[in-house]
Amino acid sequence: ETETTEVEESEPEEAETAGAAPFATVGPADDSLEPIRVGFMSFVAIPDVTTGFELGANWVNEELGGVGGSAGGAPIEVSTCPVDFTPEASINCANQFIEEGVVAVGVGADVAAGAALPILAEAGIAMLQIGDLSPELREQTGSSFFQIPSLADVALADAVFIAENWDVSTVAFPSASDRGVETAEIFAEASELLGFETVGTDIQWDTVSPDWDSAAAAIVATGAEALVIPVLDDNGCIGLLSALRTFGFDVPIILGACSLFRIATPDLAPGIYGNNPWIPADAAVVPEAMQGDVDALQRQLVATDNEGLLMGGFVDFGFQGTPWIAAIIANADDPYDSVSVRDGVTTASGDRRPFSVSPWTCDGSLSSTTSSCGQGIVITQMNDDLQRVVVSDFPVDLTPVASLR
Repeated sequence: ETETTEVEESEPEEAETAGAAPFATVGPADDSLEPIRVGFMSFVAIPDVTTGFELGANWVNEELGGVGGSAGGAPIEVSTCPVDFTPEASINCANQFIEEGVVAVGVGADVAAGAALPILAEAGIAMLQIGDLSPELREQTGSSFFQIPSLADVALADAVFIAENWDVSTVAFPSASDRGVETAEIFAEASELLGFETVGTDIQWDTVSPDWDSAAAAIVATGAEALVIPVLDDNGCIGLLSALRTFGFDVPIILGACSLFRIATPDLAPGIYGNNPWIPADAAVVPEAMQGDVDALQRQLVATDNEGLLMGGFVDFGFQGTPWIAAIIANADDPYDSVSVRDGVTTASGDRRPFSVSPWTCDGSLSSTTSSCGQGIVITQMNDDLQRVVVSDFPVDLTPVASLR
C-alpha cells in the first residue's frame, strides 16, 4: 500500500481582487436589432458546457445590454453543434457555421478543433476557444484564440504550487494520450527546474473506452508521492479516482476541473485539488467582485429549469465564455461581421471575465503562447463540506518558471 504523504491544509483565503468589480446590470438588448449569430461547438458527452454557453447568452441579452455592454445593444443568437472528438464532426460543424453566417465560432471542449480551423480561417471566421484542448492551435495567431491560459501554463502553475507547498520528490504526470505529451514534457522541465522529479509521463489510456484499473495500476507502480492530471472529464475523474483509492494510492492529487466526482464518490472527494483558470461557483470563499456572476448563473439555472445542473462544474465553464466572446465582438468595427471580429481580436481586453478577478487581453502578453487571451490560474482543494477552497495565490506566480514560458 502506498505511503500517505502529509500535506498541510490551508485555510480559505479571499482571493486578491484589487480593481475587480461586478458586471453591471444595465438592462436588456434591443430585440429590434438584428441578432449577432455566434456558433458554438463542444463535446457531446459533456452537454453542460453547451447549456452553460446558452445560459451565458441569456445573461448577456437579458441583463448585460447585449453586445457592447450598455443597454440597447444587439442580442447574441447562439447556433450549437455537437462534436465527438473526431475531425469529421468538427469539420461538419465548421461547414454548418459558415452556411449560417456566424461572425465567430466559440469552442467549448473539442480535441479535434484543429480540423475545423483551416475551413473557418478561409471563410474569415475566428475560432474563440474557452478551453485549451488542441495544442496544435496554440500558435495559430490571427485565426484561433484561447480564452484561458494554455495547458502549458496550467502545468507550470501546478509545478510551482507543488514546489512551494508540498514536500514531495516525485510527481506522476501521465500524458494520457498523444495529445498530452507536450504538456507532460513541459511539466517535467518545470519540475527539474524546481527540484523534484516527474515520473509516469508515458502512461496513456484509451480515451474512448479507458481501463481505469490498468491506468491506476501503472500510476501506482511509479511510486510517485503525488499525481497531476490537468484534463479529465467527470466520468474519467470518477473512474480513475475510484481505481486509485482501491489500489491504496493515498497521495495528494490535482485532478483537473472535475466536479461530479464529489457527488458520485463523496467519500473520495475531500482533499482532492483542482487547477482552474477561474474560481468555481461552489468555492467556499467567493470574492465579492464575482458574487454577481454566481447569482446570475443561479438565476439562469432556475429560469430554464436547470437547477439540477451542478454549479462549480462544466456549466460554469460554458457560462463564462459567452460574455468574453460578446466583449470581443463589441471590440470589432461596427457593423459586426466575421472579418471585423477576427481582425479586432488582438486588441480586445477587459477588466475581468465571469468567475475571475483578473484582467484579460488577447494581445498575447499574459500567456506563454501568443494565441492565448490568458489570465491567472488558481489551485483549489475540496473540503469536507464538498466545497472548493482556494489554497494558492490568485493567480499563481509563474516567475520561478519564467524561463520556460
